[in-house]
Amino acid sequence: MEKGMAEAEAIRIKERLDSARSLKENGVPIDLIAKSLKLTAEELQQL
Repeated sequence: MEKGMAEAEAIRIKERLDSARSLKENGVPIDLIAKSLKLTAEELQQL
């Protein structure tokens, strides 16, 4: 059961990063993306 929960969390994180990448490419400010998707600025800089 723990493995399934970990996999689901990994999928959620990937989806948030995919969304963040798209928003960043479309010119949305990093601080707004970070706040909206609950990601750190460091995570967004790596995209």
